[in-house]
Amino acid sequence: MEMQDRFKSSEAVGMFIAAIGWIVVAIGVISALVQFAGHSDLKVITGSLSLIGGIVLGAQLIVQGQMIQCLIKIEHHTKRSADKLAGREDADALQQSGGDWYQKGLDLAAQNRYGEAVEAYNRALVDKPNDADLWLYKGFALGELGRWDEAISAYDQAITIQPRSADAFFNRAGVYARKGNKSAALKDLTKAITLDDSNKSSAVEDEDFRSLWDDDDFKKIVGE
Repeated sequence: MEMQDRFKSSEAVGMFIAAIGWIVVAIGVISALVQFAGHSDLKVITGSLSLIGGIVLGAQLIVQGQMIQCLIKIEHHTKRSADKLAGREDADALQQSGGDWYQKGLDLAAQNRYGEAVEAYNRALVDKPNDADLWLYKGFALGELGRWDEAISAYDQAITIQPRSADAFFNRAGVYARKGNKSAALKDLTKAITLDDSNKSSAVEDEDFRSLWDDDDFKKIVGE
């Protein structure tokens, strides 16, 4: 639950920053309109500066807030993958042979450039085809692009490599849910919870499962 609370609080910070950005934009627009109403050259100049400043500052805050939310979402969907990666014996090998493309993929995904992220992951997988974490990240990016079948295939690969990957089953369940395949989604979710009980609380918060939140079978699985 501590990890879940951190995800929720961090995402809330991102939403708050983005909201402040929109407020700043609105204040800039309102201030500009008030200044323009004065008709004098000075007030027109002041109003223009207010408008430009408000939009620029607000846009920066909005982008920063959305970036934070995106990063948290990626981390949420690949729970503890970074910790697992850091502790693996072949972590150095990944950095040497596929690490650059792996990091590039993460950076692109953080910018919502999921198509390019997929290409980066593909390059990394040339050197590390049996890296379950890379397949997980690729599956997430494909899911964000709405390429459901490809995302499922990526998670299939992760599960083949690491049959007890709770993250892979959980993420694949989310894709099935978004596709409207209830039976497959609940089957994978059940497996994910069996492997990691914390996935019960994750499922009731994850937007991928929104279509199932009111479903009685879903509620039984997550213990509601």
